[in-house]
Amino acid sequence: LTFDDPIAGDLFGPNNLIAGDTSFRGGSDLGIVVTEKLLKRLGYDRSARFIYFDDNDKDVLNEGKSNFKVPIPIRAVIKNIPNRNNFLVTKFFYLSYMAHEDCVFDYNFQKKRVIFYIDADKDFAKKIQENIKANIGELSGGLSTEDITIEYEKYDNMPKPGYALSVSFNTAPEEAIVSEKLARHIEEMNLVKENNNKIFRIFDLDIAQQQPENVIYDYLSINFNKLDKIEDFSKFIIKNLNSASVKSENSIVEVDAGIVKEKNNFNYMSKMTLLISSLLIAFSILSILLFISNLLKKHLNKVKPNLGTFKAFGLSDKESKGIYMTIMLRFIFISMTISLALSYIIGKVAEMGFASQLKIEDQADYFNLFDMRTYGVIITIVLVTVIVSYYNVNKILSKTPGDLIYNR
Repeated sequence: LTFDDPIAGDLFGPNNLIAGDTSFRGGSDLGIVVTEKLLKRLGYDRSARFIYFDDNDKDVLNEGKSNFKVPIPIRAVIKNIPNRNNFLVTKFFYLSYMAHEDCVFDYNFQKKRVIFYIDADKDFAKKIQENIKANIGELSGGLSTEDITIEYEKYDNMPKPGYALSVSFNTAPEEAIVSEKLARHIEEMNLVKENNNKIFRIFDLDIAQQQPENVIYDYLSINFNKLDKIEDFSKFIIKNLNSASVKSENSIVEVDAGIVKEKNNFNYMSKMTLLISSLLIAFSILSILLFISNLLKKHLNKVKPNLGTFKAFGLSDKESKGIYMTIMLRFIFISMTISLALSYIIGKVAEMGFASQLKIEDQADYFNLFDMRTYGVIITIVLVTVIVSYYNVNKILSKTPGDLIYNR
């Protein structure tokens, strides 16, 4: 996952984040983001600060009977990751892990300095430092503080800041077993063993080197804003990157035909749903207009004698049309306001109900009443209502007062 990937906002959002940071700490972050499911599977608690992975390096202090475990700081614990993945790392992490030389995860590359993360205050870190200094000869096999530098400093490369206690050889030993023995002896100190829930061996991640980006991806996911061209895109990939014209087998890109078919079906169903919704809206608008037209005609035919009398006494057609148009618009706006309010309430309640039943935890807004389509429908209803009402009113009022009074 790249540091600035837009999907990070959802992955580290409040509905998916369980513990830890709300993002990677830059593109060179060597931490790992894991799901709670992965922690349970590996036997870790959700409050774990590190996860240890097997780098296939034999433990030199165990006669090669077991492999060395590399401590990786847990950047965050989240609920779910798309595509059934269980952890996330940065591209820099991947490149560093795949490096065959000077790999930061190789304990042979960590032989100059032994570091411990202390999840406690400054006084406790100082106490550990003084204890190591007092026993450095025994711990290191005869070396002194002239050969080894012992210091501690603030360490912010964890979700919970603490202190990093560094035990550094002034001259790097030739064999990694020297530094590993020192690390094990420190871990076996009484003070350290009594506080093993506060003191953790960590790697010096700052020495990680930039690696060439000759990455061969196993899986590439592409997001489409619209699915209309997904079939054309699939054919383009098959023609240009998955045919006999491709010289290198490593350059072949295969398209998952099942996913293409799935997206085509989804696109078809989306368009059919949109078509049916549009037809229902058109039918609803037509029904409203027929109802308004018939209601207005019935009323005008009923009051023809009154309208003729008013016209005979000097009421102009313009004034009459204005009165009726104002009444019709008032009815329309009042009814639409009530309808929109009820629709909004019912829609929000239904959205929350479905989200609860289906256990939807993302922050997507599935019900959005106030968008351009809604505004377009409202404007259409108002315009057509005005036109139909004006036509009916004008048709009646165009007659003479005598025709209206005698209902001719």
